[in-house]
Amino acid sequence: MGKMARDETTIQARMRKVRKMRRMTQQEVADLLGISRDYYQKIESGVRSPNLRLIQRFCDQLGVPQSVLLGEENPEASLMAKWPKGYYILRRAAEGPAWRREQLEKLFEVVFGEPPDADG
Repeated sequence: MGKMARDETTIQARMRKVRKMRRMTQQEVADLLGISRDYYQKIESGVRSPNLRLIQRFCDQLGVPQSVLLGEENPEASLMAKWPKGYYILRRAAEGPAWRREQLEKLFEVVFGEPPDADG
């Protein structure tokens, strides 16, 4: 069977993309999910489809919002795709105390400059 062009619109393709962004092997992800590497490889290649429970476990273990795998476009998905570890840190910090959020806001101002005015 010839190599087909990769369809980046499938859940399986998005799982592969997240795994590669995390610089993880198929074996490492399979271990986190409690499945064999062979089974995980079949999911990524599109031979098998992940069930909802496996998708949830994948998202929980790799710190990915389900919207990323389901292809729902939103700013969080874009941030997660560009900076997955940073997104996870920000998400956790947003759930934490106000002083932690303020520290992160100061850090972002140093790194990225002042935020644009809300008026435009």
